[in-house]
Amino acid sequence: MHLKSEVKIIAFTRLGALLRNCLTSSGNAKPNDYSKKHRKILSDAVAKSCAANQWFIEKHVWFALHSIGLSLTEENIRHWHYRYNSENDTDSSQRTAGVVMAGNIPVVGFHDFFCVLMANYNFLGKLSNDDMFLLPAIAEILMEIEPCFAPYIHFTRDDKIQANVILATGSDNTNRYFEHLYGAKPHIFRKNRHGVAVLTGKETDIELKALGVDLFMHFGLGCRNVSQLFLPQGYDFNLLNIASKPFQYITKHDGYSNNLRYFGAFYNMIDRNVRQGPMILIQSNELASPVSVLNFEYYDNPESLNNLLKMHENKIQCVVGSPALEFTTVDFGKSQVPMLVDFADGVDTFRFLMDHSRKLDCANTISSLPD
Repeated sequence: MHLKSEVKIIAFTRLGALLRNCLTSSGNAKPNDYSKKHRKILSDAVAKSCAANQWFIEKHVWFALHSIGLSLTEENIRHWHYRYNSENDTDSSQRTAGVVMAGNIPVVGFHDFFCVLMANYNFLGKLSNDDMFLLPAIAEILMEIEPCFAPYIHFTRDDKIQANVILATGSDNTNRYFEHLYGAKPHIFRKNRHGVAVLTGKETDIELKALGVDLFMHFGLGCRNVSQLFLPQGYDFNLLNIASKPFQYITKHDGYSNNLRYFGAFYNMIDRNVRQGPMILIQSNELASPVSVLNFEYYDNPESLNNLLKMHENKIQCVVGSPALEFTTVDFGKSQVPMLVDFADGVDTFRFLMDHSRKLDCANTISSLPD
């Protein structure tokens, strides 16, 4: 029998409170032994992750965990759950969702983990070699908060997952591999996408400082990180110093500083109009950019801006900018703090899982009818 929705909502709410409070060692409430134990589980996982992956640093990993906690408030979970009414009452506990996770930024597979369990499927996760410790630590804590989750959470190292449905996140190249392994199964395969930001030149200092998170958090490696700026003609690039100033520390990171030197020399050699600080700015209409490089493109008016965005819409994960603009945007500083309703690639993972469950139920009913 599957877990009742209320049980899961309460458990994830408690998990969210823990993750929000773990960004610092102290909070408003005095930690008890139970929360101290959980913090140690997370701290150990963070330390192992940073030792295993040079692009994971403690400041960024704790930020990612805290961001998950911000999404897991009781209000957020109930609001998300209400969108589906009673759709998740279906018992899918005999079905397994295989989740192939990326490792470009910390705990990038958490949203799939959440959706699979809320949809009453068994979760079978294949971790990326670049992020082996964080989600299992979160799962361990969740199972301690609510032991009834234990039979439904599993991880595997197998090259090919045996599951009823597959959720896989990777690049355009790995997508071909996913098609080869799992193309015959019901699936969601996610390819390369990128974050963009639209600036008007009238942003406040607070907004520009928040933009720094969108640009520099996780060294720009996330699909929601901004890799392309759309700017009005005559934009004052000195304004971006406000965004970059709090993140000067990333230039001391070996991998990032190597990229900064290499691409600075490369673009200067080919006589590109290069602006360099803690990130290299080049004029380009490409959304993708290497680590340490930020592309920008000019727009003339709202109409030309909309045309530019439409041209790239299949490759855009999110648009950062003022909510006053005439298209859906993410507030400055929030690209790396997605909420539960922010589905990757705009595909509703939960609805996909529930639709598949109903189709199987219907097929099983038909096959059981007498001839």
